[in-house]
Amino acid sequence: MDIWFTLFVLFVAVSVASGLVLVLVGYTDSLVTSFAYGWKWRLFILAPLLLAIAAMVYGWREGAAVFIVSLAGAVTFCLKRWNENTKPGKQLLFGLALAALGVGLLYGSGPSFAKRVIDEAAQGNLPAGMVEPASTGSAPAPAAAK
Repeated sequence: MDIWFTLFVLFVAVSVASGLVLVLVGYTDSLVTSFAYGWKWRLFILAPLLLAIAAMVYGWREGAAVFIVSLAGAVTFCLKRWNENTKPGKQLLFGLALAALGVGLLYGSGPSFAKRVIDEAAQGNLPAGMVEPASTGSAPAPAAAK
């Protein structure tokens, strides 16, 4: 394991976390401003969120799909009223881009980093402080209880 693996994991974690925080803040801001524009926008943004929470209790895939519809409603709301909702719109879009960057890096470059770490462990080139591979000898017998 080297410094590049550590930096890779750090970059992926920070980009996904900060992206999802921006999405959450932008979503909350667009939800609050949608109340001023009538029931249609509240229904389009808030109702799928409540359904997503209920669906996540029973299954991830259904909850994630409904939450994506809810997020699409918030993005659509911000894009249609860009002059009034520039800040939440930028938060949503930039947050989605950061989260997508982190997930893309994880699934794109992650397997090559993992393969390199596994190869180093198989060759015995482990850094100091990591657990050594198990020896081929037999394990010591447990101590007898008194």
